[in-house]
Amino acid sequence: MKKSLLFFATISLLFFTACTSRKNDSATSGEVERTETSADAKPVADSTLYGTATDDWGMSTFAVKTADGREVQLVRTHNDGTSAKIYGDLTPGNAYALTTTDNGTALAIAINLTQLKQVVRSGFKIVNGQLLLPRSNGEEPVEILKLNADSLVAKGQTTVYRFGKNKH
Repeated sequence: MKKSLLFFATISLLFFTACTSRKNDSATSGEVERTETSADAKPVADSTLYGTATDDWGMSTFAVKTADGREVQLVRTHNDGTSAKIYGDLTPGNAYALTTTDNGTALAIAINLTQLKQVVRSGFKIVNGQLLLPRSNGEEPVEILKLNADSLVAKGQTTVYRFGKNKH
């Protein structure tokens, strides 16, 4: 009888613990969602690296020399097999804004700033590898659809932005 009671008490305790953990997990994820969508959330630090492409890269690597003189060499394929997103041409001597992944060993996003500045000229910003274009009520994060020496096509939430000579 004592063994049965002890067994039942142990099983009840396990169920109680499992249910309590699940309630805490959902409350935590709800807090995260509210924090992420909060209008007065503090801005996240910018993780974008800026540098000039060197000629020390190939089909599977990309190298830049940062403003502080460090040479950063990155692979273009992530550990999960996906490829880096590269916007604009890869040209030695051009300036790039980039982010990394896989603990800083792989290129996540590279944006050719030399080409972007030729087309947009001013007013844009890059934060954490995300291009922000000016609009009347602030800045809009956009997805780059096309970037080359002649044009930029980017998609915002409700607008498609076209800059440069070839606006298609």
